Amino acid sequence: MFLRFFSFDSRAKTYSHFCQVQRFFAKKLVSSIVKEWGREFDEVADLGCGNGEVAKAMQESDFKLKQYLGCDLSVAMLEHFYPLDFNVRLYNEDFNTFLSCYDADLIVSSSALQWAKDLSKTLNLLAQKKAKIALFILTSGSFRSLHQFLDSHSPLLDTKNVEKLLLQFFEGKIERVKEDLVFSQPKEMIEHLRGSGVMGGGNLAYKQAKKLLEYEGVLEYEGVLFLGESKLYKKG
Repeated sequence: MFLRFFSFDSRAKTYSHFCQVQRFFAKKLVSSIVKEWGREFDEVADLGCGNGEVAKAMQESDFKLKQYLGCDLSVAMLEHFYPLDFNVRLYNEDFNTFLSCYDADLIVSSSALQWAKDLSKTLNLLAQKKAKIALFILTSGSFRSLHQFLDSHSPLLDTKNVEKLLLQFFEGKIERVKEDLVFSQPKEMIEHLRGSGVMGGGNLAYKQAKKLLEYEGVLEYEGVLFLGESKLYKKG
């Protein structure tokens, strides 16, 4: 297994150059929010905000926000946060600590909650909020072909388990989303994996790391997009 959170601090400077897929998912999430609920919100909270891909997509989509709250464990990513027109407050905290302290009328997260130590616990905390919820969560189908080639395994939850957890706590719309990247040579793919912060901190065995240079397939990214509300407050 090699797709796991490891050192976004060390990749913060290069992240914006290599995060084209994460940017795609962030824009799709924001587009879905617009279609479902519009563009005007008092407070938006972003779990795992990174350098601000979701916030940037909101600004480009002419969102009207009184305040944007972002949390991320990587100090360096927060230091490279995009300059925005919104009133922005950033917190160097994990998901659960942040959710225990702050509220918003819209809570979002894109390509981040898959790194939660206990996704069920985090979603349970999220379900205590009377807020609109918009999430994109990467699943184990990501890098499927590469994992098969290397005989490695994804540490991420599969799509059915993520959907089951979401429906345990929330009511809303679920969409499965895929995006593939094709590279002209393996070295470009490795640069992408390292630059986007998802290569896994050298967690491959020597033979697997060497074999990585021979891979000429695509990189699949797969995940679940969800828009809805807590079952606790749906009828409130």
